[in-house]
Amino acid sequence: MQKNISSIERIARIVSGVALIVWAIAGGPLWAWAGLLLLATGLLRWCPAYMLFGSRTCPTKNNAIGRTGNDAFHRHHRFGHPDNLPQI
Repeated sequence: MQKNISSIERIARIVSGVALIVWAIAGGPLWAWAGLLLLATGLLRWCPAYMLFGSRTCPTKNNAIGRTGNDAFHRHHRFGHPDNLPQI
């Protein structure tokens, strides 16, 4: 399982997952149990939905920013870097 969740997102998932679980235990709505999913994906640093869509929020070897979505677009986009801007 390759990690696909950044550190910041991991913390957000764990905190919100625990909050939702506490709310569910305290008598909150049934959907608050979705906090289990947030907690699990945060602890594992892996989201199956990101895998299905080919997305990630954590940095990769070739990309220190950790872009999400179609990286090929970003690599080949003409004006993706300030050095590629037209000279006046």
